[in-house]
Amino acid sequence: MAFNGIEIDMLSLGDADSLLITLWENGQPTHILIDGGYAQDAPTVTGFLQSRRIRKIHHLVCSHMDNDHAAGLLGLVREGNFEIGCGWVHRPDLHVDMNAVRGTMRKAAAFNEARIITNSPDRQIGLAAELIRQQVQVIEPFEREEIGFLKVLGPSEAYYEELVGRFKNLDTVYDLLEQTRRKIATFNETYRRKSLELLDQPQLNAENLSSTILGGMYRRQVMLFTGDSGNESLSRVLHYKELMGCDWMQIPHHGSINNITQALIDFFSPTRAYVSAEGNQDHPHDAVVHAFKEAGTMVFSTQNNGHLWFHHGEVPKRENYDPATPL
Repeated sequence: MAFNGIEIDMLSLGDADSLLITLWENGQPTHILIDGGYAQDAPTVTGFLQSRRIRKIHHLVCSHMDNDHAAGLLGLVREGNFEIGCGWVHRPDLHVDMNAVRGTMRKAAAFNEARIITNSPDRQIGLAAELIRQQVQVIEPFEREEIGFLKVLGPSEAYYEELVGRFKNLDTVYDLLEQTRRKIATFNETYRRKSLELLDQPQLNAENLSSTILGGMYRRQVMLFTGDSGNESLSRVLHYKELMGCDWMQIPHHGSINNITQALIDFFSPTRAYVSAEGNQDHPHDAVVHAFKEAGTMVFSTQNNGHLWFHHGEVPKRENYDPATPL
């Protein structure tokens, strides 16, 4: 049979992300791998791809610099088990003086979060370097680029440069880190008391806001891939009117309350929303799940179903795959 359809696989990695999108055209697949979880998840991702008899990843996409997205990709690339057609990775060293960033982080070293932020850009830089070493073309995923049948909706290059530039301003870094500490300190007292209410203006760090946002359409089915993007960055894609009432949406950042607002959910109002999450008190947050369900969305999570598989059109059958159960 000449398959013509689309598959979306969301791997079950707890609070980490890895998605495989496969487009079938007249029996020929194009594979797009978005993120690879933590470093320790690389064997799981590799094992899944090999179980699907995949030998070539046509497009390898690192949504952003966080450890639970980029580190597994670096491990997978280093393993060298797959031919890679093109790597899509932001390269912060091309947009900001990394010596200035590291200097700022040294001054803010009293904060544990500062060390995490320092390591994050280096992780993307290392992934790009490894791809280049293997003679794989590396392109930065900025708005209007096309990755197979998917289109990059954000960030723009200008917005990305503004975000990574925040890392070198000491006052900005101190402010962001202090916000994080205050948020953690007041979370139980404030947000738990309003457990089914979303935040009006959630604050998010620059590294998550830099997440690549991807959109695609197949047979009028509109899909949205969000990484760990948040209110500030997602609001920048609302001019893409085809996203209104989309058919498939990735809930950002494992369903965290700090990434999505009621206004955004009302705009996207997806038929189905998928989330990779541990299933703890924050991921996915009850308020986020409740808000999507109130919008008429069927919410599916890896916490209950394990690996999730969505397909549309004519695709190869799979044995031992039961229908997913919504939350």
